[in-house]
Amino acid sequence: MGEGIASQGMGLRMSDFTLVDTDILIDAGHQDELAVEVLQNIEATSGLAISSVTQMELVVGCRNKTELRELAKFLRRFQVIHLSKKAQYAFQGLIPTAAKARTVRQLAPVS
Repeated sequence: MGEGIASQGMGLRMSDFTLVDTDILIDAGHQDELAVEVLQNIEATSGLAISSVTQMELVVGCRNKTELRELAKFLRRFQVIHLSKKAQYAFQGLIPTAAKARTVRQLAPVS
């Protein structure tokens, strides 16, 4: 899923990209017209980028392998901006908690 700017060795700068928030990506994934239009407008003037935290948030939100494959295909358009190791590790520690909470919500009876 997307490569980091530094790993490409192309001399790319952060100013060449627009960092996109998770909410916009989720809305675009649900085919929200405004979100799709926003992404298209950004893409017309700069590169699209997401943080590695955003990438992980989206992965954690996938419910099955099909959604994970669709997400990987969608994220090919984005450069992944990697955070500091400290921030990355802090967020990664939250993933099991988030996954467990999602599983509990899925198993909870709907009232």
